[in-house]
Amino acid sequence: MPLLYPEQMVLVRIIVLRRDRSRIVAMLQRMGIIDFRKSRLGLQDDENADYYEVIPRMLSTVSSALAVLPKGPVARMGHMEPRELIKAVGREMDIIGRVQELGYEKAELEERIVKARTEGSPHESELRERLETVDRRLERISVSRYSRLACLKEMLEIEDARADAVLMFKRTRDTCVIEGWIPARREHELRRSLQESVSGRYTMEHVRTKEMQPTYYHLPGILMSFDRIVGMYSTPRSDEINPAWFMLLTFPVLYGLMISDVGYGILSLAIAAVIAKVTDKDGLLHSMANIWMLSSIFTVIFGVFNDQYFGFALDRYIFPSFLPFDWSHNVHIVIIAALLIGIFQICVGLALGMLNNVRMRRPRVVLAKLFMLSALISGAVAVSGILFHAVSPDIAVGGLAVSLASIALIIAFRPAQWGRLIDMIVYPISYVRIMGFGFTSVLIASIINDAFAPDISSGIGEFLLYLVVFVILHLANMALSTFEGAVQSMRLNFIEFFEEFYTGRGIKYAPFSYRRRHTFE
Repeated sequence: MPLLYPEQMVLVRIIVLRRDRSRIVAMLQRMGIIDFRKSRLGLQDDENADYYEVIPRMLSTVSSALAVLPKGPVARMGHMEPRELIKAVGREMDIIGRVQELGYEKAELEERIVKARTEGSPHESELRERLETVDRRLERISVSRYSRLACLKEMLEIEDARADAVLMFKRTRDTCVIEGWIPARREHELRRSLQESVSGRYTMEHVRTKEMQPTYYHLPGILMSFDRIVGMYSTPRSDEINPAWFMLLTFPVLYGLMISDVGYGILSLAIAAVIAKVTDKDGLLHSMANIWMLSSIFTVIFGVFNDQYFGFALDRYIFPSFLPFDWSHNVHIVIIAALLIGIFQICVGLALGMLNNVRMRRPRVVLAKLFMLSALISGAVAVSGILFHAVSPDIAVGGLAVSLASIALIIAFRPAQWGRLIDMIVYPISYVRIMGFGFTSVLIASIINDAFAPDISSGIGEFLLYLVVFVILHLANMALSTFEGAVQSMRLNFIEFFEEFYTGRGIKYAPFSYRRRHTFE
């Protein structure tokens, strides 16, 4: 199951001549393949120590100047060798110094303007004129120098990252030893690149280790968005199933059930689409917008089942087979449905936990989870028969017997897990919050409609007033429902569901790389 589990990683040791070190570092950075393992041997003196100190200082200086200058267009530049780069930055130091002086003057003027406004000083207009003069001077410098400084900053960032990487290498007098994790499927690609870069002057071997490998998933499409959310909770271990696959279904379904309104779903979908369009595709906000769009689709679907359109019931008989989903008239059925969803999701979590522990070779834990699964299913059958007469008495009694036997076996195999038996009772009940928050959202929408629905016959002025209040209250209810739906869906996944199979506390794969924007090799 290569998509469910992280990619297989290998720890490699690469030995190269010291004179080839810079070429190898540049090649590894371009490939973005290796997650360096820091040296444990201590660092020896390096003839380039001064160079490693100069680059960060120059980077800080150029960055501070760019922070002051107004942004402008950037023309791409070719990457310079380190020594040429240092000389190029040196030639810009006069301009950088002038920009920094103007930046200090601008900050001082802005502070004095605020003080003058507070005290009612007549010198405020004079100070504003001086500030405008400083801004014009910065604008003129930006037109001629911003592009070059932005490119120099990017090259300095690249060289700074390379210098940091070199400091992780183990070294002898003539060689450098590089250790790091790479995806097993890209090993041949790395060997080929090494061969081309240094004409065979290297050796590469696998390193046997008991360390946990870093976690790396190659996930398609929207799964990357869910993976980012999972990573905010904890990075998956390299030997366990990625929960993002299951959040892809469970989160939108739970969210949609809690809101269940076609109008709110369509409006949320439109807002989320706009956010996704204007945000950076690699950013967290873009990922959250993608998840919100998918969840809004389920909100529309369950809104149709529930016959809710901004709180209005358009026609309860369009879909007669779905009438049990009517929050207003069949609350008991909705509660039962929420309990069944909870039992099903926890059973899936226990099954996934068994798979993970089979992979980790923990037979006692596998058996304990199997008996928990048996206790939960048979206990649910017993309760449904004894309390609600959903099954025959014989089946209910049999379910009770199997449940008690499973509990006894859990205590025998894993005595420390007896507390989890209480969770098996409490966790499914926790899913009743689906009904609670969904019913609250529907009820508030109905109250808004009853109290503030605009009526054109009451006059244009009153109609417009009621319309504004009506829209504002529905937007507020939608915002509250969206927030609660997201928080509660997240909670049901992270606590009730993940606890059955997800450990987390993994090490995220962080390859040595840099994404160029303004420069090229």
